[in-house]
Amino acid sequence: MIEPNYDAPAVDLPPEEELPPLEPAEDEGPPPPRPKTIHHLEAIVDGCRVEVLLNDLPLIALEATDPDQAEHFAPPANPYLLPSDNMVEVRVWPLGEPEDARDALEAAEIFVNVPIAARGEPIAPGAGPFVLEAALHDELRQRIADSRQREADGEEPDFDVPQTFFLLFDANPEGPPPDFADELQEAEAHDDVEALKDYAIHLRDLALAQDADGLVAELEPKIAAYARAYAEPEALFRDDLRAGLATVFLPAGVEPFERDEVEPVSCCGGRIWWLRRPDGKALLETPPADDGSRKRFEILVAPRDGALRIVR
Repeated sequence: MIEPNYDAPAVDLPPEEELPPLEPAEDEGPPPPRPKTIHHLEAIVDGCRVEVLLNDLPLIALEATDPDQAEHFAPPANPYLLPSDNMVEVRVWPLGEPEDARDALEAAEIFVNVPIAARGEPIAPGAGPFVLEAALHDELRQRIADSRQREADGEEPDFDVPQTFFLLFDANPEGPPPDFADELQEAEAHDDVEALKDYAIHLRDLALAQDADGLVAELEPKIAAYARAYAEPEALFRDDLRAGLATVFLPAGVEPFERDEVEPVSCCGGRIWWLRRPDGKALLETPPADDGSRKRFEILVAPRDGALRIVR
């Protein structure tokens, strides 16, 4: 052990250097806002039933049957977009089967918007900011008034059901904006309706067998499109779809159907096909729950690598 030497001479240390005073840090302010690259297609409806298509592809189906509450749905829409001249088609029906659709629709309210948000940023109903904002009930009431005036003048009322509205918008240029023209406008058209019906039966059989992995394999083009639309890894969407199918949708059961019930609907000039069933039913749909609600899985298909697959 080394003992301290208390008798050692003191050592003069050099004087401490004077440090310059600290300057206050510059206030850099809040971080720059993240680009609002996520587009949603939003519908808020009351007193009617609506379908909303974006660039000729179905995205929203709502039925507002509760007289005390409007229905709201705002799914993400990036995989359906072009940089500009995006077309929104809104189809409006009265509830039930009224004697005069005009009476039934006179009090309806229909808002259709395209809110934009940054990645991870929530949206609130009707809150914006928007690249498209429309209150269609004002035009609907004007159409009803014009129809009644024509009828009073002895002319045809000329009031079709559904009532259809068309809206145009450009995507937010930040980002850059999504661009699926290669699928929506430039791909080759498909016209083999019999093959489409055969494919619908293949999907039915996978669903009835509760084969989530088999359905996910058919969904690979859709998974790739979503990954591209949101700049996320494909595994994120693949795992989410598999979990939803295996734990929520397929265990609820799927209504069986026959081949002659399949109704292929051409979209985007035949480049994509919407597979439906009579009376507007989704191809894959669960039986009604105790409260009357159903789970719907809309199916949009197109040829990919020589075979039909689910693309949206």
